[in-house]
Amino acid sequence: MVAVLDTGIRYTHEDLAANIWINPADGSHGWNAFAGNNDPLDDNGHGTAMAGIMGALGDNSTGVVGVAWRVRMMAGKCLNSSGVGGNSDLISCLEFARTNGAQIVNTSLGTSSFSAAVSNAV
Repeated sequence: MVAVLDTGIRYTHEDLAANIWINPADGSHGWNAFAGNNDPLDDNGHGTAMAGIMGALGDNSTGVVGVAWRVRMMAGKCLNSSGVGGNSDLISCLEFARTNGAQIVNTSLGTSSFSAAVSNAV
């Protein structure tokens, strides 16, 4: 399972829905660090695009095909609708991913500063 930590994922997308992780405890799809809840719905589009590149379904005559089209993806919303987030948002999503079984983490982040807290969380 891959945690996609970004602006969230549109987990209802026809090319992604079948590969989105569903939390057996509550039926949710991941973590939203901004709202502090389990609804990581993408309100920017970047996270959904990254999830599509990674794991859009193949062999369904729809849209595109991801590089690993049988991967399970967990959504983590650590960037807001403008694509901005803080270290605490990322750490919150990393912790959720770790405690819920994600084995790989994908992020599309950029910064010019070092964070010991993020380094420790990774």
